[in-house]
Amino acid sequence: MVNGTADNQTNSAITVDAEPASFDGSNAIETTSTPKFVIDGQNVVNKILDLEVSPKLNFQSINYGSTKKILGRTNDFDVSVTSLKNPWVLRASTTGLYNGSQPFYGNLIYKDSATSDQIVLSSTPQTIDEDLTSHTTKTVDDISDDWTSNSGLLLENDTSKENKAGQYTGTLNWTAINSL
Repeated sequence: MVNGTADNQTNSAITVDAEPASFDGSNAIETTSTPKFVIDGQNVVNKILDLEVSPKLNFQSINYGSTKKILGRTNDFDVSVTSLKNPWVLRASTTGLYNGSQPFYGNLIYKDSATSDQIVLSSTPQTIDEDLTSHTTKTVDDISDDWTSNSGLLLENDTSKENKAGQYTGTLNWTAINSL
């Protein structure tokens, strides 16, 4: 076994190809080859994939017998993905909203734009956004920056059923996945 230390003073990785090697000793002469290896540079940055999501999201209140179909957000809600050399897919899922054991009659939905089809969020993760580019510089995608009162995360009220009065809460799960 041969051990050594390599010091790369450059900003990029250096690949060292396999080379023949021989060892002469008093009992034998042996030949072999060194393995191919990479010496990291001083500023070699690892991949980054980071997801930031606001902790709370509130929707408009409704009154008994309301026929309002779509309820908008009432607070700022931020979702952003930071990436470096890491294409990604952003997914969201939920098990619904509840007031104790009473479910909210309706769905959390996502609309990319006011005119796009809605995606109903359920326990099966749904794709909300993606960036399939492997950026060589750190990139922050503010997913919620372009949301309007008619796009982004919204609450769809099932007007054919009556929701009991009270506060409904639930969990929204977000996942950023490396797409490669």
